[in-house]
Formats: sequence, structure tokens, C-alpha cells
Amino acid sequence: MSHKIFYIMFCIFGVVLFFSCTSAPNPQDDPNFLGDFDPVQIGNVMASTVSFGSQKSKEIEVFFAPRTNTIHLQLRDTINKINLSITKDLRTQFFEATTSFAASLNEDTLVNRKPTKKNAYSNSKCTIEWGITGSGHLTNDAQISFNYKYLDDNRPYFMIDLKSGPDTIMEGAMSPQTDIYFSPSQLEDLYTMLSQENLQAIVDELKERTAY
Repeated sequence: MSHKIFYIMFCIFGVVLFFSCTSAPNPQDDPNFLGDFDPVQIGNVMASTVSFGSQKSKEIEVFFAPRTNTIHLQLRDTINKINLSITKDLRTQFFEATTSFAASLNEDTLVNRKPTKKNAYSNSKCTIEWGITGSGHLTNDAQISFNYKYLDDNRPYFMIDLKSGPDTIMEGAMSPQTDIYFSPSQLEDLYTMLSQENLQAIVDELKERTAY
């Protein structure tokens, strides 16, 4: 290869590299960006699921991704490990729903009715990963509702209702449908863990621990 051709190719490569670098989004420009840290597990909370008519306790692992200000709730349901992503906007809906649930609970105004999309505190879409190891399948179009339900002990539980969404990886596959139930005390634990004040404190601690 002649020096002239090599020089031209080098210049072209340099121009492409320059524009690719300047056009690449800076994660710190994202309003949700809190810090350049890998996801960290910030705790565990207890909850319940209902399988074949039987209420079963579940331990949920809670992870926090500072780069996107996203919470990931991981739990195993039957053969699948489910990873539910809760963005800041979705957490706002969660906080509003839990506040309404707690107020009705304190005022003793809750009624035992079948939870539906119409009587839910809110309805939205969410991202779910699932599989035997918690990955392998992904949907960005799962339906999520915040509601409440009376279980067999005739007491009301806050409910995260997850409806199936289409898999973006495997055509025809759907995400698992499941409901997650929280007693008032379990809900309080999750509320505290997901509060923005707690998440910011975690980021501040990470920054302090990694400071020069």
C-alpha cells in the first residue's frame, strides 16, 4: 500500500472517529444519571406470591443502578428468575399508590373487592428480564399495575400486578405473569429503600469511598 493511500485512509478513519466520539451521548447528560457506578445490591425485602392457591413467602433482592437511577427487583417465581426494572417515573407512581393505600388502611376504608385495571392506583408499562438465571429474555412492554388485594388471611396486601409482555428476543415468547404482595410492614421497608433520599445517600457514600 502506498503512503498516499495509507494517509487518505488514516484521515478518513480520523474523521469518522472524531464524529463518532463527539456524537456519542454522554451519560452524565442524562437527567437520571446520579453517578458513574456499577449496579449495587442495596438490600433484600420480603413479600409473598400465590401459587396454586397457596400463599408463599418470597425474598426479593433489590439492586440500584446509579447511572440510570433505576431499581431492579429480582425474585424467583417457579422456574424463572424475574428482574423487574423500576425507573424513577415508575417509582413516582409507586410512591403515590403506597401513600393512597396507607391512608385508606389507616382510615379503615379499604373494601374487599377483586383488583382490576380500572380500580388500580395506576397502570403503566415496564421492562422485565427473565429466565432460569434471570436473563435470556426481555420485554419492554409488560403491563404493571399497583393495587391491593385481600388474601386468604382476610387482610389487605399491597399488590404489584405484572401482566405478560412480548419477548424482544424470541418471537412468540411472553414474559411470566405474576403478582407480588406486600404486607404494610414489608411495604414500608420497600418504600424506605426506594426513596430518592436513600438512593442519593448511597451514591454519596460511593463517591466518598472512591475519592482520591
